[in-house]
Amino acid sequence: MLTALFHLAIGKLLTCTPLLTLLSSEYGDDKVVFYGWDVVDYYYRFFKNFYDAYSWQIRTSYALVVFCLIFMFVLFILFSIRVQVKRFQATKTRELDERFAEPFREVMMEFEPLMPSEVEKRCDFHSTQFAKYNPMHFIKLLIKLRQELQEVVYIPNMQVLAMVCGVKAYLEINLNKNRKVFEMMQYLTMLNIRVSEGCLANFVNHRNINIRHMARMSYMMCSDMEPYRYLVEDLNEPIAAWRTMTLHQLMGWLQACDKRMPNFITLVPRIENGKTAAFVIEEMAYWGSEDEKSKLDTFFTDERYECRSAAFKAVAMLRDSNQEQEMVNTFPMQPEPLRREILRAVYAIKSGKQVDFFGKVYHTTASKETREIALTCLYNYSEESRRLFEHLRFENNERDRTLIDQIDSFNLLNQIRSYN
Repeated sequence: MLTALFHLAIGKLLTCTPLLTLLSSEYGDDKVVFYGWDVVDYYYRFFKNFYDAYSWQIRTSYALVVFCLIFMFVLFILFSIRVQVKRFQATKTRELDERFAEPFREVMMEFEPLMPSEVEKRCDFHSTQFAKYNPMHFIKLLIKLRQELQEVVYIPNMQVLAMVCGVKAYLEINLNKNRKVFEMMQYLTMLNIRVSEGCLANFVNHRNINIRHMARMSYMMCSDMEPYRYLVEDLNEPIAAWRTMTLHQLMGWLQACDKRMPNFITLVPRIENGKTAAFVIEEMAYWGSEDEKSKLDTFFTDERYECRSAAFKAVAMLRDSNQEQEMVNTFPMQPEPLRREILRAVYAIKSGKQVDFFGKVYHTTASKETREIALTCLYNYSEESRRLFEHLRFENNERDRTLIDQIDSFNLLNQIRSYN
């Protein structure tokens, strides 16, 4: 049925002599020429009169077939155009990568500040020549190189490089015109490019929560007056994993720029969400001042479980032996999972002073998992702890001796793997 309708539609369109007559530029005296809407009205009546003899089902089916043909033709044209545009962009991106990848990498790895003229000289390209290309090609190249240099927290010449190749101006223009705002904000924070605060003014209180948070993180980079104006408010809102990762990278960039860091220890009590407060405590171990790091023990007895866990992890990360004993003193009042965190933290510090503590935990705890961790710590903590481990092998019953043998075998296997 549909095949017959398809052939009928094509045949009628091709044999429509009035249409061919109107499209012809040669008119005789006996020809009728239509203009404007008369042409549309003529063909409407032509098709209507031709199909009046058919039922409404045939007319509807025929109309659908014609519509589908036209629609598929339009889609094919649009698809072809899109493929050609993508192919052209890919070719252009590849050409620019081959041309500028090495000069850009050289500029980004230079730790001495460069002037715009020096960047142009190293790239052997003037800023007016850069302006002839689509800045998105350079953004993609910068992101690619930034990912290669992800271990470098701060790239001193990123700002001047973005300015010379037109990326900075492109981002500012798009922000001022409200075009692809979230995407532009992502580029700003990923590449650590500073723009004028005026470009961010319309977005720091935006109704879209993702745009608002990205704008406020960019504001921390761009503002010298009050960079942490919105930090507490942001941390009290639901926080996604991508935000914590971005904030961590941003804090490292701020410290590398010798900017004043937020007062982490006063932030924690003002944050309602326990997981977010724990994130701030762990950030304190990375970017906090020495005075703040020395006061992590104030969170050992915090009423929020997550904050205590984060404090133990932070002390372990810092290997701070000055706070070790206070952590051990709070061991009896902690729940079992946090007791295991304390054991791991004490082992990480490795001051050599807590051999008796591990032995006491092994003899007194009711948790098998905690006993296993205490024995594992004894095995590798120090020479004295290793002697105690061997002593425990012969003073316990057969069940405990089996556990000790398992831990001994497991650690020997790890040593063999590490040696290989």
